[in-house]
Amino acid sequence: MRMGQPGPAAVLSRSSGIQAAALKVFYFCYFAAYGSLFPYLVPYLEERIVLSGLQAGALLAVQPLMLIVVQPLWGLLCDTTRQAKGILAAASLCMVASGLALSAADSFTGVVLALVGVASFQCALMPIADSLTMAFSLRTGRTYGSFGLWGAIGFSAGVFVTGRLAGGLGMSVAVWAFVTASVLGLLILLLLPGELGDREASGSGSGEQASTLSAVLRLLRLPQVWMFLLAALLIMGPVFANNTYFGTYAAGLGGSVAAAGLLMLIAAGSEIPFMQAAERFAARLGLLRLITVAAVFTAVRWYMYLFGLPQPLLYLTLLLQGFSVGLLLPLTIRYIVAAAPQEVRVTAIALYSMMGAGVGNAFCNFAGGLLLHAYSVHAVYLFFAVLATAGVLLLGGIGVIERRSGNKLPQRQASVIMEAGKPERMP
Repeated sequence: MRMGQPGPAAVLSRSSGIQAAALKVFYFCYFAAYGSLFPYLVPYLEERIVLSGLQAGALLAVQPLMLIVVQPLWGLLCDTTRQAKGILAAASLCMVASGLALSAADSFTGVVLALVGVASFQCALMPIADSLTMAFSLRTGRTYGSFGLWGAIGFSAGVFVTGRLAGGLGMSVAVWAFVTASVLGLLILLLLPGELGDREASGSGSGEQASTLSAVLRLLRLPQVWMFLLAALLIMGPVFANNTYFGTYAAGLGGSVAAAGLLMLIAAGSEIPFMQAAERFAARLGLLRLITVAAVFTAVRWYMYLFGLPQPLLYLTLLLQGFSVGLLLPLTIRYIVAAAPQEVRVTAIALYSMMGAGVGNAFCNFAGGLLLHAYSVHAVYLFFAVLATAGVLLLGGIGVIERRSGNKLPQRQASVIMEAGKPERMP
């Protein structure tokens, strides 16, 4: 090697640093786009077209419905073809085009079609990005939470900036902020790592597809996995649906919609330090145990919302959200990755997202709407609390099964967590 030329280790380290920065920017852009559009979707649409209550509800159901129907198909496609970056680029480009179509739609039918496009292509991005990030973090000694926290920062920035701009420029700024952030995310794709990890079984053509489907079936035959997916529905469904009903709860305490938005911004920001430290805590306390503790605090928060809280206790619940959700978001992904055969990790993440952000979110929003109409917002949070409690019991059941059966999953969890602390091997 000539004097002055960087060695292989330095080149590899520089490349890893660029890829790590690109992943953080991608998470920021993705969630900034989400936070720019979806919290303001109904006000934007009401400014564009006349909506009945039924039509507004149908439009809000599009995104979780696409998570349920389409997201697992994206996961299977990616696991079968292993073309992660190509699929990310195609889906991102189509999502931008759908966002532009939404900005031009001026009828209910046009809005529905544009939203179906936005949601269908958007739901492809995060399971693939999460799988790329997990493989990259294990290879380089970084933690998943150090990337995921940029999603929380991006969401907070998207909600805050769009809300401020909408006051002077109108609600159409929500769609243009979504498109702008999505284009920036598309541009950064070239710098992302492209490795999903090695397959446990090799093959090609129909044999490769059979291997993928066989691995999915092996995954779903594990009782811990389907119990964990059901727990995700019961615990994460209320977490996502809370974004719909927290404003109503805060307004019932005498606050304005703007104040409720500020509280949600504070809550999202409080998740950041816990996401950063989540995997260090899990390495010491145990992955499933820490997920269970976080789920318990989530249930406690919903029980607190059965009452009209004074302001100090309301702020305490925001810290509870930071602790519980800040731990749940990275650690539940880590658990399902540890459980899944390597060749179907994208599909496993998609199934987890489908259950929590899709089925759970849609179910809790629908049932919550019925309870809100028939009773009050306190009945909604009682329902959320009961669901979260059932989810905690399921997590406890998973722990019992693992201890009694001697299943290898706990060892795999430990190795995945501990590997995240090892540096990348240099050639």
